[in-house]
Amino acid sequence: MTTTEVAFARSTWRKSREFSTALHDLAQRMPMELVRLYVTEGVRTPRVRIDYYDRIDELRELRREALLGEMPYVEAQAEMWLEEHPAEAARIAADCRRSQATAEMLLGTSVMNGTSPAFGFSPETYIMAPSLRVYELFMWYDESERWVRER
Repeated sequence: MTTTEVAFARSTWRKSREFSTALHDLAQRMPMELVRLYVTEGVRTPRVRIDYYDRIDELRELRREALLGEMPYVEAQAEMWLEEHPAEAARIAADCRRSQATAEMLLGTSVMNGTSPAFGFSPETYIMAPSLRVYELFMWYDESERWVRER
């Protein structure tokens, strides 16, 4: 049976709480859409104060630090998945023109180095590396934002 339930280090939870609190504070000062635009595209708008962008950079570094703390587990899980799926591992290695597939090839460099702005992954990806759920603790969304479900 495959499970995708995971636990995180206490320090990761503390950083998540710090991130969420600071992001909520930032959301009171500028639209979250502009935060996400800066995080994903690097676009700054003149109507936003420079020190707000500095704060986003600080949060990005806090997020990255926390994500990197969980990456040894992600890497081990991904490596195990590759061992259990040799045909897929061979295909990935061939696509990358390497003799052996790695977790980085499977999941991507930005995911493994904590710089991906992603806040979640597909169910299939969580089966490969359940500890990637750590990204869900560091979403660039504020709790006050409404999630609109398309019907």
